[in-house]
Amino acid sequence: MQKRKKSHSKKIEIEIFEIKLRRILLQMDRDKTRSKSLKALKNMLTMAPVEMMPLVWTSLSFVYFYEKQYQYSIYYCKKTVDEYSLTPEAIFCATMLVHLYRLLGMKKERYEAEGSRFHLMKKIIMQSENQEHRLFALKELRQEFEDRDLLSHFYTFFDQTLNHNHGVALLESAEKSMAD
Repeated sequence: MQKRKKSHSKKIEIEIFEIKLRRILLQMDRDKTRSKSLKALKNMLTMAPVEMMPLVWTSLSFVYFYEKQYQYSIYYCKKTVDEYSLTPEAIFCATMLVHLYRLLGMKKERYEAEGSRFHLMKKIIMQSENQEHRLFALKELRQEFEDRDLLSHFYTFFDQTLNHNHGVALLESAEKSMAD
């Protein structure tokens, strides 16, 4: 019973945190409220539950991008990718890094970021214990191959993934998801 109460209180704490974070994110698109949003996100760095840190860092990278402080945006994107590499937030940050490097005209870094983004998605598909994260990464990877007219290569990779220990569960989820 005590364990259930702890679990429930933790769930409520995370829901409250998500509401606060959502409110902060809604403030970031206007110049007037962006600095307030940035300050609130910096305060959240000390209060955030561990499960929410990737969201906070991703949000910080986004605010800094809006502020045109690209070096800080790159910093928080890299931090998210390095420390939470098996999460959807890492995929978002890896995508943001590619965009930032393209924006800044950094060709070498951009190509490296694109390659590491592909590896990150493959890593999530192969190693993540969270089925939703694996399915999300699979869809993102499929979209990337499709955008480059390389869909046949994706199916080769997918066949290799099925031979991996999570393959059957992933196939069932993918088939169900693709049917929706």
